[in-house]
Amino acid sequence: MLFTKFELNNLYSFNNLVVDMTLPKKRNANTVDHEYLKNSPAFHVKRLCIISGANATGKTSLGKTLCGLQNVLRGRIAQNMLKIHDKNSHATARLEFVTPESDTLHEVWLEFAQKDTEVLLSSYKHRHIPIAKRDSAGTARAKLATQEYKASDTPVASPLDLAQEIKNANSSVVQSWRYAISLTDTEDFPNLSNHSFNVGATEKILMSFDPTIKEIKTLSADDEPDTPSAYKIIFANNDTVQVDLTNKDITNKDRLSKGTHEAIEVADFISSLDKMRPYSTTFFLDEKMAHVHSDLEISILNKMIGILGEESQLFYTTHNTDVLDMNLLPHAYLFLVRSEAGCVSAVQPEHFFTKNDRTLRSYVENDVFKTRPNADLIDNLEFHDEKDQ
Repeated sequence: MLFTKFELNNLYSFNNLVVDMTLPKKRNANTVDHEYLKNSPAFHVKRLCIISGANATGKTSLGKTLCGLQNVLRGRIAQNMLKIHDKNSHATARLEFVTPESDTLHEVWLEFAQKDTEVLLSSYKHRHIPIAKRDSAGTARAKLATQEYKASDTPVASPLDLAQEIKNANSSVVQSWRYAISLTDTEDFPNLSNHSFNVGATEKILMSFDPTIKEIKTLSADDEPDTPSAYKIIFANNDTVQVDLTNKDITNKDRLSKGTHEAIEVADFISSLDKMRPYSTTFFLDEKMAHVHSDLEISILNKMIGILGEESQLFYTTHNTDVLDMNLLPHAYLFLVRSEAGCVSAVQPEHFFTKNDRTLRSYVENDVFKTRPNADLIDNLEFHDEKDQ
């Protein structure tokens, strides 16, 4: 599926957060390919969203929320991903998305309520239309607005019923996604999937992140010789680190730098991008290159953009302002801003420009979007020697 628009209210600190992932027309000099529907080329939709903002502006929370909502659309309960801010009020989400496999535009309204420690789906409504060959996003939305909703009819709505309703509209379409979220309570082992492991990609990426790595060897169980169950990182001085994909463990992990440890998950994520290229998939990589050189981060991001499937989307979060110098148009970026009241809003820079403007970095550095962190408290911090007090 491809997100075309989402609105969030009372989930985490998102209140009236609206992000439009469509474009009114083709952008000249666009360096991201296939930002349109294959069977409806006038329907322009973003396939890349680089999310930036100061600390605690909701980048990770947005990833959790979108992941949780996609789980709900699939018929699953996502208690650990969805959080209601004001627990005495309902939370709502409006998701508009395309399933390219069936050329269908959907709109789903979801309402959640807090019950004790659980977040429950209290109601939903769904409508959809087929997208015509000549439809733009605007004309398709106008048609969608004329359709009646199919709504839940029980006091506590069932995600399974919603999933079946969406499946009925799409026949055999299966949702696919891969989220790699940075969690403060994460375990030491990265979020890996041995079904997508690619030894060639892993070796090149890890050797780029750590030039003392000499070789990567794959290890397999005796009963599944064609499926990697672990791989061994071999250094120039013959030190080794073994990454066990089955038992989710890393031996001698202190031998890895923080950046190289993150690179293990980045390599796996890139392998997933390649493996899932034929399918319409949502990818979300959340600050997994915070400890690497800017040049490496930009190279990896360019590689991910290059191998992203024609009907997939990539969301990528970062603090690194050097990514603003990439050869991308402003609509590829999204900035999150927290207000004094604590609510998070979204700034889409393409709404500020009437033409393609590649000087986005100067706008950010001059704080036009109000996205830079406030360092006044640090600037005014004073220390005194005890003998001076």
